[in-house]
Amino acid sequence: MNKIKFEVGDACNLREDLGSFDLVLASNLICRLVEPMKFLDRLKSLVKPKGYAILSTPLTWSTAYTNEEEWIGGYYDKNGNAIEGIDGLKNALDGSFELCKQLQLPMIIRETKRKFQYTFCMITIWQRK
Repeated sequence: MNKIKFEVGDACNLREDLGSFDLVLASNLICRLVEPMKFLDRLKSLVKPKGYAILSTPLTWSTAYTNEEEWIGGYYDKNGNAIEGIDGLKNALDGSFELCKQLQLPMIIRETKRKFQYTFCMITIWQRK
C-alpha cells in the first residue's frame, strides 16, 4: 500500500488537483509566505469538512519574505489599534473553520554550529465546518 506521497511546491501556488485532506499542517510557514492570504484561502479546499488545519507560526513578519501590505498581523491599523496574527487568522478562516485550540510552544532553530534562534510559536488548531 502506497498511501504517502511527498511533493515539493510553493504553498501559495499549489496545484489544483492536489486533493483534500483530513489534516493539513503548516509549520513555520505563514509569516514566510509572499502571499499568506492566498494560502489561507486555499486551506478551505485543502481540508475536508470536519478535517483539521494546524498552523504553527512564530508570527515574526519580515519584509525579507512578505511585503508589509500582505501581513495579516504584526502592525497597527489606521486608527492605531494593534492587529495581531491571531486577528488575521480569524479573519481569514472564521467563515470556513472553527478555532478549536490556541497555545504557545517554544521552538529552536539552529542557525550555525554555535548559534540558535529561540522563539515561541503560536499554535492554532482549526476544524473545517
